[in-house]
Amino acid sequence: MTQKIKNQGILVSLFTAIFTYVFIVGVFPGYNFNIRINTFFCQASGQIDGLSKFFLIPLSIISVCAFLYSFYYFPESGHKKEWTITSIFFPLMTFAMVMIVLAKNLIMLLIFWEIMAVSAFFLLITEHKHHEVRDAAKLYIILTHFCTFLIFVASILIYKYTGSFDFPKAGSLDANTTLGIGIFIFTLLGFGIKAGILPLHIWLPSAHANAPSSVSAIMSGLMIKMGVYGIIRFLSFFNNPPLYWGLIIFAAGITSGIIGVVLAIGQHDIKRLLAYHSIENIGIILMGFGLGLAGMSTGNDIAMVLGFTGSIFHILNHATFKSLLFLGAGAIINASGTRQMDEMGGLGKKIPFTFGTFLIASASISGLPPFNGFVSELFIYLGMFAIISKSSLLPLNFLQLMGIPALALIGGLASACFLKVNSAVFMGSNPNLQNTPQSKFQEPFSLKISLGIPALICVSLGIFPYILKSPLEDAIYTITGHHFDLIRYFPFKELSMFIAIFYVLLIFGLLVFKLIFKNKIEYAEETWGCGYIKPNHKFRYTATSFAEIISGIFNFILNTHFHRKEVRGIFPERVYFKSHVPDVFLDNTILPFFKFLGNILSPIRKLQAGNLNLYLLYKLIAIVSLVIYGVILIW
Repeated sequence: MTQKIKNQGILVSLFTAIFTYVFIVGVFPGYNFNIRINTFFCQASGQIDGLSKFFLIPLSIISVCAFLYSFYYFPESGHKKEWTITSIFFPLMTFAMVMIVLAKNLIMLLIFWEIMAVSAFFLLITEHKHHEVRDAAKLYIILTHFCTFLIFVASILIYKYTGSFDFPKAGSLDANTTLGIGIFIFTLLGFGIKAGILPLHIWLPSAHANAPSSVSAIMSGLMIKMGVYGIIRFLSFFNNPPLYWGLIIFAAGITSGIIGVVLAIGQHDIKRLLAYHSIENIGIILMGFGLGLAGMSTGNDIAMVLGFTGSIFHILNHATFKSLLFLGAGAIINASGTRQMDEMGGLGKKIPFTFGTFLIASASISGLPPFNGFVSELFIYLGMFAIISKSSLLPLNFLQLMGIPALALIGGLASACFLKVNSAVFMGSNPNLQNTPQSKFQEPFSLKISLGIPALICVSLGIFPYILKSPLEDAIYTITGHHFDLIRYFPFKELSMFIAIFYVLLIFGLLVFKLIFKNKIEYAEETWGCGYIKPNHKFRYTATSFAEIISGIFNFILNTHFHRKEVRGIFPERVYFKSHVPDVFLDNTILPFFKFLGNILSPIRKLQAGNLNLYLLYKLIAIVSLVIYGVILIW
């Protein structure tokens, strides 16, 4: 073992030990501590409460898995610079996120928020030799600082309201004031940019797609959850929030969920597809949180408890299955040499462990039982059904009429999308793989452990959600100020028994079927090659073809751009067909607006002539103007 590998092993061991400690003190009930840091003008303080404890669970598990994955993604030879960047900024970013959820003070939160944002920028540009990476990093750093500015404004408004930089107690502020409404708006916009809520998501698809897969996993699984954490934390300061707060967040959730999954279906790039699914799942989380707020406003305890619980539970679930998908995507790209799903195929037998775990994550994100995504969505479904039986208010009827079909549509489209991904990537055959070195198909221990742990969590929480009963109750207590026994609201044990019995019967039935029809099963041969001797991947039913019908139905949202050359004449020339799905907000709205603005303001650019004398004249005019302004004030 070389010294470098030893150092890496030590680093991982320390990293794991630190986060194991944080995990233990965060999850074990009854433990509480206070930290105070003296800064130049105030004290920054932190404390663990129920909400912090819950967010520490994915932080302590997923960050370690993603870091272990870096051993596979950046092997020792030829990636010295990448390893240096990862070794510095990966732990720094994770540490900053831990401190954000431990913060009990606005100053402490803003300091570590900025450390997290800058660390993510350096991790994003790890592979900066590609211009797509540099473009994504520029967009990210602009949006993340605009996000910080909005959070700073929200923090100043809280300070003006309370006269202190410390977090107010839960439920201690009046929401029906001008300052309360201002805090709500800037909180939703500021943290909403980081969370990737539509239409504030524009930095997310390119950043997640162009970062190294280990970084994509932690950005999607953990960093955007810091935006959700900020929204939940800041809004928990208010008592009796108005009903329209819940309705706005619920509507934002439906919009993000539906448009996010529709945009995902139209993608050809596997990582860009996963990025849009992050927006979709943020939508589901917001639907649950908006439902909880609406229930709190109207005194509907069932909707409040089930909505908040479903939202928080889905945060953990999305962290596990989405990080698993991004890590699996990295292994797929390494084996196939491309991010384009139309050029993939036949990887199921080449990388079977990745295939198996990717399939588990696909079922989880689609909300299928017995995986964890199903359970958290079931909470939200039950909360919306509770409104039907408990309320006659018209706005709440909007939640049930729009929310239930919307959540069902999101789940159905997500299932179709991941059927497309798994079919295009793992099924069939791909002659291109014959020329790929066998080393690309190796699945070392570092890869298996980083994929295996999230996959195990997806299965465990799907069958035994009762494991999280106590942490969920503590988180709900932090938000509402009241303790609720979740057993009264959700059938934990009955669900586990039902799923266990169902799958025992399913496995038993498959074994019986195999024994009876063991010698009667006919296996299909290779796909007919239309008479061609050497068919290539272009003969396959591609991911684009698979999604063509669904993409056509939602083309009024996708606005797909087609590039094709038709077949003409008896001896036609080489033809081609390409399609591109633009981002409905970035490419169709924001960029055209700034281009229009740039054309209008183009005369001002003449002021930047590159002449030193002219710049000195500008400074002289500015100084004289300030002097005149000062004289006027004094006079």
